Amino acid sequence: MPIDFQGSKVASFESRRAEEMAHLVSHHRGIPLSAPTMREIPLEKSTEAMAFIDRLLAGDVEILILMTGVGTRMLARVAELKHPLERFTGSLRKITTVARGPKPIAALRELGLD
Repeated sequence: MPIDFQGSKVASFESRRAEEMAHLVSHHRGIPLSAPTMREIPLEKSTEAMAFIDRLLAGDVEILILMTGVGTRMLARVAELKHPLERFTGSLRKITTVARGPKPIAALRELGLD
């Protein structure tokens, strides 16, 4: 069955293939939100990650695709810099979260999300 995001906002943390992922989401009628995760900077200086967390907590994200366990854990750590972890996990419970493989699934379980 073909995927149809029906205009939903879809977050992608892909860095090497961000353009291809955005095109794929658009092709399936989604609105891509690209937030590459591979640039290494101190967590407290990650303005893009902080902005994403703010959008997530505001209810502006409908679908989140988690590609790696490390990225999932780091996203939670970024959220904790400004907000209680429970607020972050509560926001994830309200949206569709897709985990690509066992590592992001394990990270979600560590957060109490399974």
